[in-house]
Amino acid sequence: MIADPASVVRERHSLLRPGGQLTVSALNVANISMRLLLQLGRFDYRERGVLDRTHLRFFTRRTIRELVETEGYSVVNHKIIPVIEPQYTARVRMSAGIGC
Repeated sequence: MIADPASVVRERHSLLRPGGQLTVSALNVANISMRLLLQLGRFDYRERGVLDRTHLRFFTRRTIRELVETEGYSVVNHKIIPVIEPQYTARVRMSAGIGC
């Protein structure tokens, strides 16, 4: 759990050599599986994933980028890794009209 992600990103400046890079990974609360669950009226916390019970902050693609840029970093690569949690796979397929 990180109560203040900006301060953690900020503090890493002192650990980096000139030209060094910081890798940041965050779950996207606006991903397709979350959007579908919200449309179904679901916002249930779980043991893992975007709605992990320990998460204190949520990010979108835009807000995580803003956080690191505000703290003085330049984004050199922004990679999106699409992941649908196994317990949501059937629901997502049905909602998308693909069938199971």
